[in-house]
Amino acid sequence: MVNRAKLLGGFEAVNLSTNGEVPNLDCILGSLLDDLIVSIDGISHETYAANRPLPNGKPSSLHQTIQHVIAFLRKKTELKLSAPWVRMQIINKENTASEVLEFIKFWIAQPGVDDVLVKNLDSMNAWIPGLVSAAEDKAKADIVSKMPCQHIFGIGSMVVTGEFTACCHDARTELTSRLADGRRA
Repeated sequence: MVNRAKLLGGFEAVNLSTNGEVPNLDCILGSLLDDLIVSIDGISHETYAANRPLPNGKPSSLHQTIQHVIAFLRKKTELKLSAPWVRMQIINKENTASEVLEFIKFWIAQPGVDDVLVKNLDSMNAWIPGLVSAAEDKAKADIVSKMPCQHIFGIGSMVVTGEFTACCHDARTELTSRLADGRRA
C-alpha cells in the first residue's frame, strides 16, 4: 500500500501515523515510506491509559506498546536503514504536560529514533469527546482554525485502515471521504 501510494499517488512523500500498539511495525521496513510518526501520549501508565483507551473499555498497555516500538527500532538499526524517518510524538495537553521532558529524554536515547516531537493539541473533541476539557479544546481549535494546512494533499498520510487523509488534522479521513455537496463518500 505504501509503495503504491509513493509510486502511483504522485505524493512528494508518504507518511504513516500510528499509536505503536501493533506488533508488526517492522513490516514497513524496506518499503518506500518516508516518515513514521509514533504518537505515544504519556510516559506513565496512568496518563497513557487515560489518553489511549481501547474500544472494549480496557486500558491500553504502555509497556506492550513501548516493547513493540523498541523491537521495530532495533530491527531498523540492525538493518542499517535510514528510512523511514522515525518521529516519536507526544501531544502536549493538560495531562501530559508534566511528562514531556521525561518522554523526550527516554525516546531521544533510543537508537533508530530520528526526531522527538511535542505537538500541541489542536482540538480532539470532534473525534474523541471528553478526552480534554471543553475550555482547552476550544482554545486549541480557535488557534488551529486560523492556520492553513501546509501539507494538504501534498503528503500522503495513511491511517491504519490503509485510507489516505488530506492532512494530519484529518484523523478520521473526513476531508478525503466527503463529496462536493458534503455527503460522505
